[in-house]
Amino acid sequence: MDGETPSDVDTSQLPDEPLEHAFERAQIGFLVVDELGTVLRANPAGAGILGTTPPVICGSDLTTLVHPDDLTMVFGELQQMVGRGGAGPIQFRILRADLEWVWIRGHSTGLPTPGTYFVVFEDTTGERELSDQLARAKDQATRRAAQQAVVARLSRDALRGAPIDEIADAASSLVAATLGAMFVGVLLDDGADDRSLLLIGGSGLMREPVGRYRRARDEQLEEILTQNKPTHVIDLSEGPDTADRRLILEAGTKSVTSTVIRPRKAPPGVLSVGIAMRVDLAEDDLAFLEAVANTLAGVIDSHQALDELRFNALHDDLTELPNRALVLDRLQLALEQTATSGCQVAVLMCDVDRFKVVNDGMGHAAGDHVLRTVADRLRHRVRPGDTVGRFGGDEFVIVCPEISEPAEVIEIAERLRSAFTEPMRVLGTDLVATASIGIALSHDGGPEAAPALLRDADAAMYRAKSRGRARYELFDDEMRDWASERLRIESELRHAIAHDELVLHYQPVMSLADGSMIGVEALVRWEHPTRGLLQPGQFLPVAQEAGIMAELGTWTFATAAAQTAAWVDQGIWDRRATAVNLAPQELGDPDLVDRVDAVLSRLALEPGRMRVELTEEALVEDTQQAADQLGGLRDCGLGISIDDFGTGYSSLAYLKRLPVDRLKLDRSFVSGLGVNDDDHAIAQAVVSMAKALGLRVVAEGVETELQLDTLKGLGCDNAQGFLFGRPMPADDLLLWLSDHKVEQPQGDST
Repeated sequence: MDGETPSDVDTSQLPDEPLEHAFERAQIGFLVVDELGTVLRANPAGAGILGTTPPVICGSDLTTLVHPDDLTMVFGELQQMVGRGGAGPIQFRILRADLEWVWIRGHSTGLPTPGTYFVVFEDTTGERELSDQLARAKDQATRRAAQQAVVARLSRDALRGAPIDEIADAASSLVAATLGAMFVGVLLDDGADDRSLLLIGGSGLMREPVGRYRRARDEQLEEILTQNKPTHVIDLSEGPDTADRRLILEAGTKSVTSTVIRPRKAPPGVLSVGIAMRVDLAEDDLAFLEAVANTLAGVIDSHQALDELRFNALHDDLTELPNRALVLDRLQLALEQTATSGCQVAVLMCDVDRFKVVNDGMGHAAGDHVLRTVADRLRHRVRPGDTVGRFGGDEFVIVCPEISEPAEVIEIAERLRSAFTEPMRVLGTDLVATASIGIALSHDGGPEAAPALLRDADAAMYRAKSRGRARYELFDDEMRDWASERLRIESELRHAIAHDELVLHYQPVMSLADGSMIGVEALVRWEHPTRGLLQPGQFLPVAQEAGIMAELGTWTFATAAAQTAAWVDQGIWDRRATAVNLAPQELGDPDLVDRVDAVLSRLALEPGRMRVELTEEALVEDTQQAADQLGGLRDCGLGISIDDFGTGYSSLAYLKRLPVDRLKLDRSFVSGLGVNDDDHAIAQAVVSMAKALGLRVVAEGVETELQLDTLKGLGCDNAQGFLFGRPMPADDLLLWLSDHKVEQPQGDST
């Protein structure tokens, strides 16, 4: 097994989804081992407990790391594991990569693949140390003092205002250490319709939120919550045979004690404790658990009371929308963030037309009903992250951060108008209301920006009223100017495609192993007759909105392929490849694969001389469609790269499903190499993961020798950036190759 990586292991050893996802994300250690104790696979948490990473630990013989005093026990458990298809629970010491001994506790069970076993384990060093201290305590007074110290510690945490989940985690760990428990969990009834319990804190086997516990699943929890009394099961094996009990028993737990958490103003919860031995807890231990549960109940009540005070201070009583103070706070925060995001903030002032007629003619109760209905409808017509507030009367304010162009806020205004189209049933009468909406867009984030935005939006709203109501108005002519400009660019871009105004520039992609050029990336430019050479950002967004990306993509691929064919004829492109960017909209073109195949056939160009690159955004919109289209392109013989990797969805799931052979590390991570530890860690993780999956890595935006040296040290395969060469016309690329004496790669770059 030496040198084997996680991607080499038979994935049938574990279910694919969702347990494969849980395997990688779990905070408890998981290993797949053979009958000799050789590690075949490890999750990140398990490797971390051993002080290393999955690729490094895979292939290691665990028995060589076991403490000499524990070897006999471990070998005995191995024999039991092979003979009975599983073993444990067992606790022993093992040597970490940093040469520190740690205690681990785990158990094993057989997998469908013969000779392979699944091991679940956790680091119990802290628990062991505390447990040993307690074991050495000869009298009961010391044990009680330790329990009192736990309650005192939790009370101090509560007084300093620690978050409820932090206190719940601390309570779980301290109770587990004090009682020597296998697991401790704090579960709360969150009031959901499915009457479920939510795990908010835990230790041992319940260290992380493992999902929602439904009351009907567990008779013990049901009894606690309905009868409001603690339950102690001395031997789980003697109770009814349920799925939950089997799961807990298989994990090595024999006894479970559950104590009710009784907040005064919230639904009850449960403090659940599992112990590996068949044990009847002493009265003092049960009293200790009751004290911890009461402390947690007090914490819940305190947090709820504070939450209610904060909510009432910042929300409107009638509609429960944010009030003026909270709206202003969120507006100021949104404006401050524009300094880094480069986006604008929009404020929409929405006033219910002729509301006074309703309020005076039908009464305040009818008016209140209208306002509550309007508030609810507005809430459901804005984006996540937008704020809908009420300033008083019939005036509502909507704050929309991250507006990249006026068209976005116009779309939001249209949705807000639609909130009034459906009649409202008021006192037995169908009432149709309308609204006048004023819109203002930010231009800076200075101290006066928030009041100015509100003032401008208010002025625009009154302008809408003066022009007939039931409409929206922008504060100035920016929207009209923008729309006119976009229409002009769209028209000129269609003309440019038809009249050869577009050109391709090619940026070299270099091998970091031998310095050869393995290919180029083709980047489109627009030689505008009056505005000069335009970069992609100046016209591609218009092409996407205008629905002409497929047409532009067809031109780009055909032009790049024709140039590549010419280079092949010149004898300089036998082992190189030209990469072309594929837009998300092109994946929706049913003729994409046929179109690409037709171009290659017409040029008699070997498919391996071409590659396509697409971003993660294009993949997550319709993963199945992306898989089908990319599968067709791969069948044609093209290479496929994920561009800007790490800036989008970054899911390992699609890397498994899609025929990708190369990842392009985004320039935002490359820029900090050599000076930023976080960027270095991300780049190292991407390279390591790619190697494990059999993928090559291309670093984008390399501009300094320090970045280059760092990438070489990380084992990155290829790179491109201004350090090697800027994007350049085809003729200039030939001169660049000659001037720099760049050789062809030794092997095929595809």
